[in-house]
Amino acid sequence: MGLTVLNLQEARRAIAAAAPPAPKRSRALEAASPALLFGQDPEGYRPVGPYRGLGGSLSPRDLLPPMHARMQQVAYYLYLVNPLAHRIVEHTKNFVVGDGVTLKVDDPAVARVLDSFWQDPVNRMDVTLPEIVKELAIFGEQCWLAAVNPVNGRVRLGYLDPAEIEAVEWGEIELAAGPEGSTAVSVPVAVWRRPASGETQPRRFRIVRLDEDPESATFGSLTGDCFYFAINKARSASRGVSDLFAIGDYLDGYDKMLFGLIDRVGFANAFIWDVLLKGATEEQIQEWLKDQRPPRPGSVRAHNEQVEWRTIAPDLKAQDFNEAARTIKNMNLAGAGFPEHWFAEGGNANRATALEMGEPTFRMLLERQGAVAFMLRQVLEFVLDQGIVAGTLAETASRRFQVQMPEMSVRDLAKAAQALAQVGTTVVELRRAQLIDAETAQQLIASAAIQLNVEMDLHALRQRIEQESGVRSKEPE
Repeated sequence: MGLTVLNLQEARRAIAAAAPPAPKRSRALEAASPALLFGQDPEGYRPVGPYRGLGGSLSPRDLLPPMHARMQQVAYYLYLVNPLAHRIVEHTKNFVVGDGVTLKVDDPAVARVLDSFWQDPVNRMDVTLPEIVKELAIFGEQCWLAAVNPVNGRVRLGYLDPAEIEAVEWGEIELAAGPEGSTAVSVPVAVWRRPASGETQPRRFRIVRLDEDPESATFGSLTGDCFYFAINKARSASRGVSDLFAIGDYLDGYDKMLFGLIDRVGFANAFIWDVLLKGATEEQIQEWLKDQRPPRPGSVRAHNEQVEWRTIAPDLKAQDFNEAARTIKNMNLAGAGFPEHWFAEGGNANRATALEMGEPTFRMLLERQGAVAFMLRQVLEFVLDQGIVAGTLAETASRRFQVQMPEMSVRDLAKAAQALAQVGTTVVELRRAQLIDAETAQQLIASAAIQLNVEMDLHALRQRIEQESGVRSKEPE
């Protein structure tokens, strides 16, 4: 009798399809695991390349939308309730625009248009600008809606809260076309707002940019519905990230540690009376305790040699706790870019070391100040373009203007004056020895004068020197 060979492949596939999926193995993840922030594939990493989202592609450098929303919620919460986070944001705001921003304009007609925008009762830039810088640090992005009056071209700015942003759309702009095809670059082109009450679809706002369509009536001008600015992001990322995101866990840990310290202080102030009754039995001890009360301050206590009273207070090793708290605090400050002596720790720095330790912070704040100045220049250029389109500003008007940000560094005037005096003496000696010419000497003096916040226009300086020399030569002896 022969054997029949059965083919069980089909049966195996049917059984495997009907069986419940095998449980996934769980792996321990760090608190800031990239898998939690950016998503993951079966191997734990998301493949490099964009994935589709509302309004276009989202970069692999972006946080996942739920994580991005969570980041903004936590950052704002920390600003509200965490004193260290609050002061980090306030320091940034105060140094970047604390003394106010002014505009220097050459053409009076242009000055009137810009002043009208700056002082507009809706815009109120002097009041709004500090809040803008503060929220830029908290949320990592800003979206300002631009409303233009078609009659006179007046621009008024609205505000789109970052929590209302559904996505930032990126598109490709063609740079050049050649025999092998065109070259394009990706840029942000629109902001999508979440559906408001009564709406079923998100709303799209075009980001202001230069109109490069020769057939358009606004060719060569800035056009769009909103301004969008982002910080702390990769160039390919579409959304900005909060200044507090990198140190959020450490800020929260420091906060919990300080609350624990409050409890420890309460325990440290507590003590107990320890009474030794020599030779007493347990029953005698319990009987003795029935008639005893803790002594009141100023009261009299008497006992014989068989009774010993003493107080016992807990030893909580507060010094070790203080060092640990300082370490975590400095971790937060290092991540934010601020020195320790700016936050109630001035005992370890004198004036000389404090000035040197503050230099990296000033560099960081100057970078933020430059970003804010760029934001303002783009808005003001848009204001001028709208004035020209509406006819309230002539096309021939000089559009030169400067956004003057407040002085940031704390200058040591005595040190700067001493340096200027030394440079002056050296320059005179070099000129006397004919080792440098007059123009180089003036450049050296101008470089030293900058330390005293004096900027010298060398061309105008030479003209004034020549005029003064001519006047003196004409004076009678």
